[in-house]
Amino acid sequence: MGVDPLSALGTQAAVMIGTVVALCGGYDLADQFDLFDE
Repeated sequence: MGVDPLSALGTQAAVMIGTVVALCGGYDLADQFDLFDE
């Protein structure tokens, strides 16, 4: 009954990693568009 601390930590880590990857991808796309504009 209750949440397993390890699985909760794993979920949080996965969410954090996914957020970082998404942010990095967004920055890469923005850089590419800036290059295309110039």
